[in-house]
Amino acid sequence: MSETNLLNVINGLTYGERIVRMCNTPRTTTELRESFEKWTSNILIYMGSSFSEHIRQLEAAKVIQFDKGTWTLTKEGRIVVEKYLG
Repeated sequence: MSETNLLNVINGLTYGERIVRMCNTPRTTTELRESFEKWTSNILIYMGSSFSEHIRQLEAAKVIQFDKGTWTLTKEGRIVVEKYLG
């Protein structure tokens, strides 16, 4: 998938960029979910897809991957984050 397509997937999700940034540091599913829920609980109106849907779409686009018990950015995901989301 091209960098532009990866960026479109990230930006197409309400909290895609937030999850991708959290994956800069390897995190378990539980850690990601807790951080996501804590962050979204501070928002008065919750908009968008569920945590699971965000993870599924980011994984399908090969932005993040589950490896050795943690979610991390793929090589392509890391390039997009560094280049476009700095």
